[in-house]
Amino acid sequence: MYFKTDRCPIEATADMHFCAAQGRDHTECCRRNGVTTTLAGTKCLTFCDQRPDRYVPLPFRGALRHPFTLLTFRITKLDYSYVPCYDRFEQMKQCFYNEIREKASRQYGSR
Repeated sequence: MYFKTDRCPIEATADMHFCAAQGRDHTECCRRNGVTTTLAGTKCLTFCDQRPDRYVPLPFRGALRHPFTLLTFRITKLDYSYVPCYDRFEQMKQCFYNEIREKASRQYGSR
């Protein structure tokens, strides 16, 4: 993705992370899961906090159109110093998934 060798363009990163994170802050889970243990350190937490009023990584400009509202973001421009974060995307995704599963369990009961 970072080197444009992936079929998914880097321009899609913000949308994918916002959707996967459900627009929530997963910073504490990311810390517990070792997301900051790369050469990029705490920069990787940028991908974990996807609240609309927080940082959105990459060349994403302006606002994201949501079915019910217009969400505005502060922009974090990615550079090569964020590349080590790619090694922790699985840990980030695990945080996103766990919260979705826990929320569904609370709302609909566990199965």
